[in-house]
Amino acid sequence: MKKRCDAPVIAIYTNIGRGHPNYLDSVRRYLKDSHPEQYQQIQVTSIFEISRGLSLLGWKIVRRMYRTGSRGGLISNLYRRFRSGQSEYDRGSILIRLLRRDLRAHLKEYDGICLVAHPLLANMLKDEHRVFYLHGEIAAPTESGVLGIERIYVPLPETREKMCAMGISAGSLMETGLVLEPELCENICEVVQKRIARVESTQPLTVGFFISGAYPKRHVDLIVEGVKSCYSVGFNVRLFWGCDSKEVRRLVNALREFSGEIVNDDPDSSAISDSRMVIVTADSREAETLRSIEYLPGLDVFCAAPHERVNWAVGAGLPLIIIRPAIGTFAPENRAFVLKSGCGLELSDNGLFSDLGRELTRIRQSGQLLEMIEAGQRIRLIHGAKVIAEDLIDQMAQP
Repeated sequence: MKKRCDAPVIAIYTNIGRGHPNYLDSVRRYLKDSHPEQYQQIQVTSIFEISRGLSLLGWKIVRRMYRTGSRGGLISNLYRRFRSGQSEYDRGSILIRLLRRDLRAHLKEYDGICLVAHPLLANMLKDEHRVFYLHGEIAAPTESGVLGIERIYVPLPETREKMCAMGISAGSLMETGLVLEPELCENICEVVQKRIARVESTQPLTVGFFISGAYPKRHVDLIVEGVKSCYSVGFNVRLFWGCDSKEVRRLVNALREFSGEIVNDDPDSSAISDSRMVIVTADSREAETLRSIEYLPGLDVFCAAPHERVNWAVGAGLPLIIIRPAIGTFAPENRAFVLKSGCGLELSDNGLFSDLGRELTRIRQSGQLLEMIEAGQRIRLIHGAKVIAEDLIDQMAQP
């Protein structure tokens, strides 16, 4: 017989993609470092640990749809309908009943807080449980709105306004500031000042390239073009390539066509800082995040799709070159926010990635790159992980 969960909070992961789980990771790491006693009181699980049989198969199909949904064709169209339509919130549908079957059984009679970072889980649980939904994204497309739950954490006033426009009660919304990784918040002013000094100097820029968890082919191709261009003008390159060893091998083969200076990340190597081109990978999502964070202070600009990493551009003073096309429902809103804020830019033509090195040289010389760094410091509320963690502690203390 399954032992009943008696923890005051249970954090439930989807472990699909990077963005949603990363926000939960940040809150838990803050708790672990700053409030270890309360950290021990939070139980952690995922739908892949809870589910069995057909329910587990259903979640695996959803994860597969995420991976293939950004690569075009029939599966891509199906994935877009699943994400933007109403079927995923129809709790009476066969698919949703199957997906939530073992989740409901696992939480039977549980009366604590269910902390989730995905709207689908929030919708599945809201009728029977106390749900605290961590919405760490600046964007708030229709699918992210969840009616009738106790708490929704949102980063900015703009996000709150969009949620209210969906009919969500203002009383359930709590503004937290950007949910930046807590490690980045410790000495952010010093990091930004060093970045400004480097950009104002004549030393080569260091450019980061980040792939999303789905490895969309169009983005991979653009990144390789951008890397080649930056490498040709003498810049240093850092590629952050997730946990898929097969995708890493493909990347290495593509880079070897124009570079013999490829180095795989090694935490114990003192030669990394002197390497022209480094590929950063890890065995898990969170391990890769922690390795990436160690590299971020040394980056002068980064290229990525407009997903959860836009927080670095708008709150941590790291200029963003947006990779197109914007895939999914969150990306267009995030893209618009970055462009309006002036902390990033989008090349007018994707073909210009083959000339990225010279374009970065131009905006550096014109002063635009410095302006982007400065624009990325205007949002001062960046301690969302701390705010959320301490609110959870307050809730846990209540009888």
